[in-house]
Amino acid sequence: MWLGTGEVEVIVPSDGEVRIESYVMIGAIEFDDPAVGDRRGFFLRDSRTLGDGESLNVPVVRIWTLIGQITITDSSG
Repeated sequence: MWLGTGEVEVIVPSDGEVRIESYVMIGAIEFDDPAVGDRRGFFLRDSRTLGDGESLNVPVVRIWTLIGQITITDSSG
């Protein structure tokens, strides 16, 4: 997904696994898990696999935004 400016929320399903690669030029990457910690600033990159499975073929979601916020919610745990 390409987004010039704005907000994106990714909700990971409770019955699957997904790899999320986030790229933000100016803004934030936020997580619903306080242990992970949010990231704010310039030229941010985050890549992680979320979910409950151990699949060999994990789908990848890539998000790029120039100015914005990406919120990642993991409903699996």
